[in-house]
Amino acid sequence: MASTNEITVESIVKTYGLRHKIVAIDNVSLSVEHGTCTSLVGPNGAGKTTLLKVVSGLTNRYQGKVSVNGRVSLSPEVSVNFQFMDAVENILYFSKVVDREIDPTDILKKVNLLLGKQQVYSYSKGMKRKLDIARALSLGAKSILMDEPFDGLDPGASDDLVDIINSLKKEGVTFLVSSHDLHRLTDISDKVVFLKKGRVCGLRDLRVRNTLIANFMENSVLAADLLEQMGCTITNTGKGELHFIPDPRLKTWEIIGNLISNGVKVTGVYNETLDSDYRRIYHGNLD
Repeated sequence: MASTNEITVESIVKTYGLRHKIVAIDNVSLSVEHGTCTSLVGPNGAGKTTLLKVVSGLTNRYQGKVSVNGRVSLSPEVSVNFQFMDAVENILYFSKVVDREIDPTDILKKVNLLLGKQQVYSYSKGMKRKLDIARALSLGAKSILMDEPFDGLDPGASDDLVDIINSLKKEGVTFLVSSHDLHRLTDISDKVVFLKKGRVCGLRDLRVRNTLIANFMENSVLAADLLEQMGCTITNTGKGELHFIPDPRLKTWEIIGNLISNGVKVTGVYNETLDSDYRRIYHGNLD
C-alpha cells in the first residue's frame, strides 16, 4: 500500500459566530493515503460536514493547515448536477470549466452509468451518486469527498456504489467520506475517524487484524492477565468484557480454550465492529 498522503489536515480549528463563538472543529488532525478511503463518523453536529468543506476549500476561514495533492472534488449530501441536462452533457460541462479534454463514455463506464438522453431530474438517488463521482473524475480530481453518499439508497444501489468506490481506489483515487451507515463504511473504508463535538475521539484502522471482544461472568481480571501472557494487547476494559487484539500466532479457539482451562467463565467472544466502537465511544458502555 502506498504511503503517500493525498490529504493532510493539521490542527484545524473552525468556529462560527462573532460574539458567541461556536466551535465546529476543534484541533483536528488526520491524513488520507493515496488510493485509500478514510471515513468520518459521529452524531449530528460532530463536525463531519464542516471538515469536508474545509478540505474541499469551500470554507477558507479557519486555523491550521490543509495540504492536498492535486484537485479535490466535493459531492455534497444533495446532488448539485444540472437537472435538465443528461449525464454526458453534465460531465462535458464540468470538464470544460477546468479546460480538460475527456472521453465521457470512458468515465461513465467507470461508474456504470451509460444512458441516452435521460435528464438528471429523472434519475434515482443511486444514479445521481454515480454521476457525482463521474463529475469528480471529469474534473480530474485525485481525491473525492462525499457527504452521506449512502443516504436514501436501496441495497442494490448501495452495493453498486461500494463496488465503484473500491474499483476506483485500485486505480489510485482517494476518498474522504462522511456517513452514518456503519455497515457500508466497513465495506469501503481503510480507516475510520470518530468525531465528537468537533474533536477526534477515536480511530480505527480496518487494515489491521480485527479486535476481539470477550464477555465474562466473572474473573475478568484473571482473563486480562492471561490474555497478556498469551501476547494479546488489551485495548479497552469494561464491566464484564475486554477488548483485545489477539496475538497473530494464535487461533481464536486457542485463546478461548486457554481462558476456560484456567478458570475463566467465558460467555462469548466476537469481532469488534464499527457498531460496537460507536456504542463504546458515543454511548459509554465501557469505562
